[in-house]
Amino acid sequence: MQADAGDLTQQAWAHYYLAWGSDELSDSRTAMKHNREAADLFDAAGDAHGVVQNMLSLALHLVRIDKAPQALAETSRARAYLAGARDRMEPHIVLTTTITLHSLTDRSHGGLGHCEEAATHLETAAGLSCTNGLPTLEGFALFYLGEVWLTAGREANALHAFPRCLARTPVPAAEFASI
Repeated sequence: MQADAGDLTQQAWAHYYLAWGSDELSDSRTAMKHNREAADLFDAAGDAHGVVQNMLSLALHLVRIDKAPQALAETSRARAYLAGARDRMEPHIVLTTTITLHSLTDRSHGGLGHCEEAATHLETAAGLSCTNGLPTLEGFALFYLGEVWLTAGREANALHAFPRCLARTPVPAAEFASI
């Protein structure tokens, strides 16, 4: 970025989105550069929401480039940050961040072949989503839970997760047959 926005938070979010876009384009080096810049700016601005969202972005990036151990470390760091900053954050952001942390932790464990740990985090994400009226997030967690069980060779568990997923989705089951 050649010009700054004159506002640390706005600059941080710009770098956050540049990191995201770079990650989507598989430009890992650029994504990491912008992620580090966003982290520094969010921290300097005292933006707790931005700090934790940037940690999630970094963890997702690490999952995508097959660095599961580092992704687990980042989700642990984000979980600890969230625990200390929750009183400075909006409750809905704390909730969705917690759900996302469980989902990312699942993907990290899954990348390491730790299916039981991955399933535990997905069940937690699904439960939090259900309890708080977030059926779409619940459906995602249940879908990934089914995938984890299939990867582990536990078809009976998968056959339990997938119908639960379909029951939570707003798309009629008949439409899935045509996909």
